[in-house]
Amino acid sequence: MKVARAVRAAFEPHGLNILQANEPGGFQSVFHFHFHIVPRWKDDGLIRPWEPKRGDEEEIREAAKLIREQLS
Repeated sequence: MKVARAVRAAFEPHGLNILQANEPGGFQSVFHFHFHIVPRWKDDGLIRPWEPKRGDEEEIREAAKLIREQLS
């Protein structure tokens, strides 16, 4: 993504978050399609709204099956 590369070059962050939110349940606040490109630094105070954990493999397979069916 061209803008993400420009943000990296301009600010030299430790990393980037690229976020696209959909609908109120997904924290969307401006109701058109857009991306947030957020430069990140160690201990910058931003926290993720979830803790990573291993998913249930059977549930993941079932979710993938349902998605594939919608794509057919």
